[in-house]
Amino acid sequence: MLVDLPYDVQPRSYDPEVTAKNFPKADLLGAYHAATDFLVARPDVDAKRLVVCGDSYGGMKSTLNAANDDRFAALVASAPLYSWPLVIKNGVMPPFVMGDPEESKKIINSLPWLSRVTLHRVCWMHGFDSIVEWLPATENNMEFDPRDLKCAFLSIRAESEGPEVVRQATECYEKASSKKKALWIGKAEDGADFHCQINNLALRFQVQFDFLDEVLDYNG
Repeated sequence: MLVDLPYDVQPRSYDPEVTAKNFPKADLLGAYHAATDFLVARPDVDAKRLVVCGDSYGGMKSTLNAANDDRFAALVASAPLYSWPLVIKNGVMPPFVMGDPEESKKIINSLPWLSRVTLHRVCWMHGFDSIVEWLPATENNMEFDPRDLKCAFLSIRAESEGPEVVRQATECYEKASSKKKALWIGKAEDGADFHCQINNLALRFQVQFDFLDEVLDYNG
């Protein structure tokens, strides 16, 4: 099931109030739980073999979901993160969280078109005018303890990821309480070293579904 939930790109287009300002962590998790409730109620769904997966920011949100719901058989995340605030502060965005909101927007507006539009869009979909204003909300909403992960877990990251993403993806794998877990790194030698393995998705999906076949005891 593909679903738009709070903090995703589209929901604010449906309802301007569906933002991080109005959906604290408890409500965000409530939306996740409601989506899973919908799935397990369907007669064509095996409730014992649910898998949650996501890429990029969706990798972080999928991992947050799995850490707070024990109904998943497996989690596949590229890349799994447990603290979005640390990604902002220590990872790809430090210049944008220094100073006041206007200074932050000036720096963003000086970036190339794609980076500029992406960062403005991320702020907008969370209900804020700048990353400086968004950061405090992430400190309340977008953090969890990776030891709360208990389902089977495949942690994926690319060789070219920044240090903070590498650290968190590795720590999620190491600290997860999952009985079955694996860490896979997309490398240049395999043509899979870009973020979310977008330069070799076929290989990434092969790794992902081989893992799930084993976890779910699927024989074709």
